[in-house]
Amino acid sequence: MKKQRSLVLKLSFITICTFLVLFSIFIVISNQYIYYISKQEQETYINSLSKTSALLVHEQFNETISSLEADRDLIISLYKNGNLTSDALLNYKNEALTANTNILGYAIILNQDDFATIQPEDEAFVNEGFFSTYINRASGSVKIEPLVDAAGEDWYTKPKETHSTFIMEPYAYTINGQSVDMVSIAVPIYSNNTFLGVTIADFTLDFLDEIVQSHTPESGIQRVLTAQGTIIS
Repeated sequence: MKKQRSLVLKLSFITICTFLVLFSIFIVISNQYIYYISKQEQETYINSLSKTSALLVHEQFNETISSLEADRDLIISLYKNGNLTSDALLNYKNEALTANTNILGYAIILNQDDFATIQPEDEAFVNEGFFSTYINRASGSVKIEPLVDAAGEDWYTKPKETHSTFIMEPYAYTINGQSVDMVSIAVPIYSNNTFLGVTIADFTLDFLDEIVQSHTPESGIQRVLTAQGTIIS
């Protein structure tokens, strides 16, 4: 009887130990699977947020580029019809800046000879064969001022060389005593392979902060980087 009882106890002990081992293995495997699934879901969620943020940034840039392409098309049309005048161009850009509050300023750099007429009061914007001016907001009103040596900068030379839109790396700019990150986008103006000049828009990157804040999960970090790796938000 004692041997039989001892055998029963041993078998019971082995059964219990085997159950505990198998149960432990099941728990470990289950936890690993749950962790893996949870990690995948988190990565999918984070990737979704990042893509949404990137899309919103992309839309902001596209809106500005579209407005500049409208400028380009208008200038080409005026040029072809012999109606490109300084007053018509400046009036149009003045209205565009007033209507578009996201834009800090517009620049226009065109060949002087391509104008049908440059009004005497606009001669101040002519420099070394170029009609170059910057239209911006100053103290709540629109200000128009000449650009000097503008045709030697990247925003003019790069679009001319590549025949494509040029986006400058963000740079620090002081507005009302505060430093902000600003970006410039330049669109080349070509008419039948004749290069007329460029139209440029400047805007701040303050909108990035709002996008990042509203699309970052709790305890998470989201960053917006430039092509050169500079963190701008």
